[in-house]
Amino acid sequence: MSFLAQMADLHVLLWMVPLLLGILVAAIGSELSRKWLSALSIAGVGWPLLQAAAAAIYLLWGAPGGYSNRIDFDWLTGGGLFSMAFELDRTGVWAVLVGTVVGLAAQIHGVFSVSRYAGRHLFHSLVILFIAAGSMLFIAYSPLAMLIGWEGLALSGAFLVGLWASEQKGTRTGMRWLLFQHSSSVLLLMGFLVLDTDPGLGGILVVAAACVRAGQIPFHGWIPDSTYGPGAATALVHGLGSSLAAVFLIDRFGFLIGEYDYLPEVIGIVGISGVVLGALACIQPQEPERALGWLFMIYTGLAFLGFSVGDDAAARILVTGEALALGGLALAVGGLSERWLTREVAGGGTHGLRRRRIFLVLALAGVLPPSVFFLGLGRLLYSLPAGTVGTALQVIVIVSFIAVGWALQRVHRALAGEPGAKTAPTSGIMDAAPTGVGALTFGLGVAGIFSVGKFVVGGWVGAGCAGMATGAALVGWLLGWVVVRRRPLARIGRLTYTQRVMNRVAETGLGIGEILVQVPVMIVRTLGVIVWRGIGDFVLDTLIIGTAVKTVEGAGITLRFVHNGRIQRYTLVVVLATLLLIVTMLR
Repeated sequence: MSFLAQMADLHVLLWMVPLLLGILVAAIGSELSRKWLSALSIAGVGWPLLQAAAAAIYLLWGAPGGYSNRIDFDWLTGGGLFSMAFELDRTGVWAVLVGTVVGLAAQIHGVFSVSRYAGRHLFHSLVILFIAAGSMLFIAYSPLAMLIGWEGLALSGAFLVGLWASEQKGTRTGMRWLLFQHSSSVLLLMGFLVLDTDPGLGGILVVAAACVRAGQIPFHGWIPDSTYGPGAATALVHGLGSSLAAVFLIDRFGFLIGEYDYLPEVIGIVGISGVVLGALACIQPQEPERALGWLFMIYTGLAFLGFSVGDDAAARILVTGEALALGGLALAVGGLSERWLTREVAGGGTHGLRRRRIFLVLALAGVLPPSVFFLGLGRLLYSLPAGTVGTALQVIVIVSFIAVGWALQRVHRALAGEPGAKTAPTSGIMDAAPTGVGALTFGLGVAGIFSVGKFVVGGWVGAGCAGMATGAALVGWLLGWVVVRRRPLARIGRLTYTQRVMNRVAETGLGIGEILVQVPVMIVRTLGVIVWRGIGDFVLDTLIIGTAVKTVEGAGITLRFVHNGRIQRYTLVVVLATLLLIVTMLR
């Protein structure tokens, strides 16, 4: 038990070790053989996973009451506003475990899927740095440490998804990710600055930062447009950097949100709106990549809904299932910036059959019992308030799962590939990464059912509601299959028109996000122009330089008048005019 306690006490190694290994891989990775590069890359993610697992065992079963493992770096930062403090609690170790599991699967997948690309060592390095930034965020105790981890996810994620990204509709995938992540960082910084003076406004800004990071209304639409990167990058940046980070942020500030009645209501409205909008978008004819993005939005909206009803455990379970199931599905879909069926998962024949089996594992892990997401969904539906509002929310969530099944059917068809399609080199180990993530969700679901199943799933009521949602997903899957097989022209035409409407709706969120970035930039630019013009034109040019020049010019003109004798005539005229004026006034 002493070893486990040391792992919990030295929790800063959760981000220090990956940070150093990430820098090392970036520096010498191009000179290493594939075997050594793979070993270092996997070790960079495997270390925080093993340490977090050891710390979790100690915190759950060995830590005494009132145990604290806070580490302060005030000697380095000076304390105060710039204090750097870290502490590992149960919420933090849960987030680190979920993030590192997805990160390890992504790294194993990336070892084989990007092995033929130049700069693959940079990709592996960015994965490690992404895990390091996430670990720093999850164990951060001070605002500065949390902000550094939050912004670290933005920077490393931007380079990760845009490393080999080609132009996507005129905008690079990584740049769009970076644009919105910087927006969330600005909101979070503003929230921290006003948290002491105005906690209500600070809470609103923190919630807004989480909404931007998770791609929820009114900042929706950018996540489906950012799913064109490598499969490992998509699984990480949307499962860990977007959904898990946003849910963790709201969970960390739950004490503040609970003090204001309007904040849970706002989070609930945002969550259910994300579910509805994502469901409407999922049923539109579109690429499976975009469908995956809308699924991330739906699942995160459900987690937000859990916070609004006061069930934080339901939100954690839901986002755990989301990160694992959808992260594994993104790994199975995979792909670099080429056409869909020529990507790393393309192919037919036995390869397509193997992909179908992977999909079945992941689909079962996503909605069917015994899976983590099923347990969280049952608990959420059970926790909804009694009465008309609660019943309406249950109906909306269950009906929305028709769209979930519809989208999953589209992904299923894409994974199956087409016989004769151009294939890329693949590996059975690469396929094992998403399958292993799906199997893990099964294992956690079984453990949840046999340990605290009644508490987790919400009893028979919650299990029944989750079962109805599962049935709705199955109905949606069958409907999608029928539409694809029969392809009625009228139905396709209506869906195409609806898709145009949904694209316009999605663009409203993109517009709001861009305005959120552009308005501060325009304000700063305007202030800069005003200050520069004021200092440069008025103070420097007019007051300082202009006055000096005019003084020198006036002195020169006076001296010239004295020199040529005209000054005497001007003086005589002035004296005579003054005497004439005095005599006139005296009379």
